[in-house]
Amino acid sequence: MTLFKWFRRSAVARNLAGEQEALLNEGLALAMEWGQDWGKPIQERLHIRHPHLTPIQLDDLNAKCRDAMFFGHGVVWDTGVRHASEETFSRIFKARFPWADDRNISALFNQSMYYTWKDNGLD
Repeated sequence: MTLFKWFRRSAVARNLAGEQEALLNEGLALAMEWGQDWGKPIQERLHIRHPHLTPIQLDDLNAKCRDAMFFGHGVVWDTGVRHASEETFSRIFKARFPWADDRNISALFNQSMYYTWKDNGLD
């Protein structure tokens, strides 16, 4: 009986972790979104999609996603456009934000390259 309780608790923990990763990836995509919402906090947009999230949860997701986005921009900025590679970026980014999926990492790399080039030109 104890083994089954442990297994159920373990499955619930894995499911919650998977849901958190999905929310973080959704939030990161919203944080990087081009257009009228560029640079805006993500709480309101996430709340529309996930009305069950509390204001504290929404604030936490916003902080984590914006931190991830600005970290990614900083990695490329520090490396320079001519020397940055998506493979190296991905490795560095995943080490700090293991929840990030490949699609977001690729989008963030491209966005970071664009802003570094736009602000700095080729180094």
